[in-house]
Amino acid sequence: MQKLKKQLPFWAIVIAVMALAIGVSVATTVALIHRDTVAENKQTIQRRILRVARSTAKMPAVKRVIRASNAGADTNLQTVIKPLVSRDDVDFIVVMNHQLIRLSHPRAKSVGHHFSSVKDPAPALRGQIHYSQKPGVLGPEYRVFLPVYDRGRVIGVVCVGLTQQNLDQQLQHKTRPILLGGLLGFLIGCILAILLGMYLRYLSPLSVIRHGT
Repeated sequence: MQKLKKQLPFWAIVIAVMALAIGVSVATTVALIHRDTVAENKQTIQRRILRVARSTAKMPAVKRVIRASNAGADTNLQTVIKPLVSRDDVDFIVVMNHQLIRLSHPRAKSVGHHFSSVKDPAPALRGQIHYSQKPGVLGPEYRVFLPVYDRGRVIGVVCVGLTQQNLDQQLQHKTRPILLGGLLGFLIGCILAILLGMYLRYLSPLSVIRHGT
């Protein structure tokens, strides 16, 4: 430490210490705000996709086609669901009958085939709401599975979700101002530390002169 004091003037040490303190403080604040923003964004996404799933599951047309499919009819919900995906700003709404056969899907060729994973929609068939974050046909996805009721009985499942790519874009849009604000705060703090250091440097010769007289 004595060597450092001899090599660096006091004002330079002040600048370095203040810059380090400001950097640590800003980085900690940004990290905490970023963590809270990520958690809040996840809760917002959960509420949004659940709201879309509930409104879809209550639609008479959806229940009618599911009942017909459970009875063996060869029908689907593509024309009904496609406008909802755009309106509700989600990446997909997949409706399945009781045998987990898709009655709607973003990819038309997947309609009429069984859902790729039985494990995820299984709780919905038992009347439970289930969230899942796994790879799907469209890539990594975050989705909710909701039972469709008809006269108190589960007749099918609605799956609503967003792709991970969409989620990442939304998160970046929300966290970018936080990161930019943190960087701006750090730069302002460094500038103030430099100005203080320059002021101390200016005072040093005056102190020597006063002590000499």
